[in-house]
Order: sequence, then C-alpha cells, then structure tokens
Amino acid sequence: MKSLYGLVLMVFVLNSVACNSTKSGVNMKSPESVSMAFVQNVIRLEIKEAQAISMGKTKEMLGVIEQMMVDKMSEEDRKNNLKAAEEELKTLKKTECDITGDKAACKVCCDPDGGFSGEDVMLTKVKGKWYVDMPMPNKEEMPSVEED
Repeated sequence: MKSLYGLVLMVFVLNSVACNSTKSGVNMKSPESVSMAFVQNVIRLEIKEAQAISMGKTKEMLGVIEQMMVDKMSEEDRKNNLKAAEEELKTLKKTECDITGDKAACKVCCDPDGGFSGEDVMLTKVKGKWYVDMPMPNKEEMPSVEED
C-alpha cells in the first residue's frame, strides 16, 4: 500500500512539474499567449484569471478594480457586459510582441479596421515565465478629479 501511495504521489509531482508552464491553458513561456489571455480575461471581467498571469502593482490594481466594480455589478449588468465582451473578443486575432531581454511590449489586434489599437500590454519575464507588469501612473500623471 505504501508503494502505491508513493507511486501516486510521484505521478502527481511529475504532472505538476510538466504542467508548470501553463496557468489556465496559457503558455507562460510565450509573451504573445500571456498578453492575449490577459486582454481576454479583462474584457470578460475574469479578474482572478487576469491576476493569475500578472505581477506586482498590476495584480494589486486588478484586485482593487474587482472590489470597486465587478463585485458590485448586478447579475443583469454582468450578462450585458458578457454579451458586449463576446462581440469585442471576436476582433482579437493576433498579438505582436517587441521583446528586449526580460521585458516585452505586446500589441493585441484588432480594431474594427484590422489594425492595432489601445495600449501595449507590458510583460516581465521571471524565471522563464512571462507575467503582465503594467506600469502604474505617477500621482502627477493621474487625471485630476474636480468636485462640483
């Protein structure tokens, strides 16, 4: 019985190591795969999935967004958002990344005309895996909100 337990444990460990390069089907060794998955998750408001492939301030900011926005959405708002998201997701066709060392700037395509639009998805490579690492604006760069 002990040997069976040991065999099962060994298979589990080997399977975990072999699958370590992916999170939810995302190839963490590919900045293109990570950036596409991140954009798809954010559009669908799948914040926990987006956090799983993010790091640092990006991961923290997603948590704040989830608490302030997503958790307070009504079921009807969620359904409407998902409907709109599915239409937007149909336009996502490809990703192009400019890689410099352990940093990557990726563009996710496409806008209605088939071109790239929006901000680049910034990634950082850590121990062979890519994570979304968007720079956060400084206080001076943040738009001011004036009260009426």
